[in-house]
Amino acid sequence: MSEELEPAQGKRRKRRLIPIPVRILAVFALLFFIVSTITGVPVFEEFRERARRVVERNLPVETTAAVARRKLDGRLTAANLSLGSETFVRIFKQEAVLEVWMKGAEGFRRLHTYPICKHSGFLGPKLKEGDKQAPEGFYAVTAKQLNPGSRHYRAFNLGFPNEYDRAHGRTGSALMVHGGCSSVGCYAMTDLGVAEIYRVVEKALARGQKKADGSRTRDDDATFTKKHGQKYHGYKLHAATDRQGLITDLRVTTAKVHDSRLIDELTERETRLVAADSAYASKERRAALWARGVVPAIIYKRSRGQAELYDSQIKLNKLFASIRAAVEHPFAMIKRDMGLRRCRYRGLDRNEQHFTLAAIAANIKRSCHLRERASPT
Repeated sequence: MSEELEPAQGKRRKRRLIPIPVRILAVFALLFFIVSTITGVPVFEEFRERARRVVERNLPVETTAAVARRKLDGRLTAANLSLGSETFVRIFKQEAVLEVWMKGAEGFRRLHTYPICKHSGFLGPKLKEGDKQAPEGFYAVTAKQLNPGSRHYRAFNLGFPNEYDRAHGRTGSALMVHGGCSSVGCYAMTDLGVAEIYRVVEKALARGQKKADGSRTRDDDATFTKKHGQKYHGYKLHAATDRQGLITDLRVTTAKVHDSRLIDELTERETRLVAADSAYASKERRAALWARGVVPAIIYKRSRGQAELYDSQIKLNKLFASIRAAVEHPFAMIKRDMGLRRCRYRGLDRNEQHFTLAAIAANIKRSCHLRERASPT
């Protein structure tokens, strides 16, 4: 037999009070919430991110990578795409999504749309360092911007500021697409999401795509050459000038074409003198020019078995050098004043047109200089 014990009549129950430490924590939590709401600083997200890192600290890194690899392989198979293809990434801030596009047999196709876990700031571009705005614009990602050892698992730098941003006085640095779910000016994709995105971008850049912005920078027409022990890739301008430094003829070829292969074509209309450096020197060319009645003012170089240049050759080289110096004027102008130390286009035809226009501009500028020098003061 059992009995229920009733509380004694007239005795008050003791109230259970909330412990003081718990009360203090609740007050601090309320204060953090108010500060976060007013300032927009993601306080709770930072604490949650740190807590998640502590929990996952003892898990192997391969776990996230393995899951991401399995998911990505399934997406690639379903879309009939392959790793290493040209890649284009689009981010929509208002919709909070990131799209990955890859080039297939029939053009670019969307591989997947990834939700953005967190991005800070509001709609609109990033204006200055510290405004906690995620950037907006067109950016290029190169292999140097990849960061496999990021504290946010994986990351790649967006490339902010670009030329447009700098022209408008915008400042900022280290703006990334990374893992996790906290952001101060970046796009946080979670570790699993960024693992897939990072792998696609990394493989595209490793295969030869120079920029992960949807553009192809590999030039199938361009070739390699080597000068002073350094390799160059691109095109070469071959030009002939008169004694005053005005370009009379030019040819544009790929970089591997040696200068000496076009000198005869460029100077075939010359009737008096052809001056060139030692790279163009050969007995056959000198003989052919003499046969045409043209003086071969080509810098001498030592013949096979010749220890030193003869005195007569040294004197002639000084004379020839002063004559051929005129050809350096337009090249210096094109490189220095017009900024054409590097090609700006892909394809031989486009670069030939660009160099031709640059040569015309150089001739106009040189003509003005010669006219000013010739006019009486």
